[in-house]
Amino acid sequence: MSEEASGKRRGHGGRAAAPGADQTPPRATLRDLLAILGPYRGQLALATAVAAGAILAVVAVPLLVGKGVDEIQDGDEAGILRAALAIGAVGLIGSLSQAARQLLAGRLGLRVVYDLRQRYYAHLQDLDLETIGSLPTGQLVSRGTVDLRPIRFFLGAGIPSLAQDVGSILLAALVMFTLDADLAALTLAPVPVLVVAILLYDRAATPRLAEVRQRIGELARIAQENIVGVRLVKAFSRERIESKRFRSSAAEMLASALTATRIEARFTPTLAAIPSLGLLVVLLYGGHQAIDGEISVGEFTSFFTYALLLIGPAATIAYWMTMVQQAIASTDRIAEILERRPRIASAPGSTPVPRRAEVSFRDVRAGHRGHLALEGIELEIHPRRAVAVVGASGSGKSTLLGLINRLHDPRSGSVEFGGRPATELDLTSLRRSVAVAADDDFLFSGTVGENIAFGRPTASEEEI
Repeated sequence: MSEEASGKRRGHGGRAAAPGADQTPPRATLRDLLAILGPYRGQLALATAVAAGAILAVVAVPLLVGKGVDEIQDGDEAGILRAALAIGAVGLIGSLSQAARQLLAGRLGLRVVYDLRQRYYAHLQDLDLETIGSLPTGQLVSRGTVDLRPIRFFLGAGIPSLAQDVGSILLAALVMFTLDADLAALTLAPVPVLVVAILLYDRAATPRLAEVRQRIGELARIAQENIVGVRLVKAFSRERIESKRFRSSAAEMLASALTATRIEARFTPTLAAIPSLGLLVVLLYGGHQAIDGEISVGEFTSFFTYALLLIGPAATIAYWMTMVQQAIASTDRIAEILERRPRIASAPGSTPVPRRAEVSFRDVRAGHRGHLALEGIELEIHPRRAVAVVGASGSGKSTLLGLINRLHDPRSGSVEFGGRPATELDLTSLRRSVAVAADDDFLFSGTVGENIAFGRPTASEEEI
């Protein structure tokens, strides 16, 4: 995300809105979305440049068709053949350019999402436990999967396609004004109306599309909780209750999606129909010009073909306006996570953990989410000594051990290694120096041996 955009977000109270907040309009902009393409400018330029062949084909074909019609009226068979061959050659160039553009754009979209996905999940690994615990798992998964699709679709296929369509309209307009300025002005008169309609659609669709993305994340959260907690669900006979909760969330998502669909259904036909007004103008005004001999039948045919061909690009631009709003909403949801800074990280100039250092707790107070689990802890653990920490469930044993490898930091006091505060030590070195035997039953996908060696994947079979 751009620095300017990041600054804007931090300006709203210094923190992003909670992922569970509903109906929050996206704070991301088109500029934030395009900023993702920074490292891929060369690939994007190549995909856009290749589209030039398709643009020339769109603009050249109506001229050649008009030329062919004039040759037919003149009875010039050789001229008809030349026009036909030229149309075939231009069509071939346009088809090859279109295929090359789609290939390059598809590869660009896949590469962008691949890198963004790696960045997203690497950032999740860097966040501290308290921050991760405050975010619904389903929302995190949804943002790293579902929300990446519209970004890939727009940045990969959308931008080169938009460039081709806009280039086709502009170049065709130039040729039309060269042929007949008055008729060209009348033919292109609906364009400002199209721009206004697109802006109105943008205002109406943006918050609804953001809400749909939010509902998808909520649905994913409920599904994830029920799958992971299936034993508890069955143990307490909550199957029907949880099914009802899922149905309720799915119904909310459906309602949001239907609202967005109604907006799209209301605007899309309008956006597609406006360019068709150009056909009406060409037929009425241009037809009279051709009858009066002010333009040739071939020129009238060229104008009519231009107006007909430009309906496609204009409708496609309207379609991509829909897609860009979805991509911006997804960008905002991903940026909200990427802008969260880990509260626990290695400080600049941090050093490795001293070998065989004593571990000291100095008047430590610690807890989670407003609950104070430890207070006034003074403890010395000398090298080569064993210390047992005993207490009732919830007395703070896990909290105390988590302070040693900085899964969380104390609210006050300090934890020291060889007299050096843990906050001054390299975090990776610290955690690699601490062996942990967890008391929960979570297993990663893989073999039992791989789970045993999770902290040291290079361990031999004998060591496992």
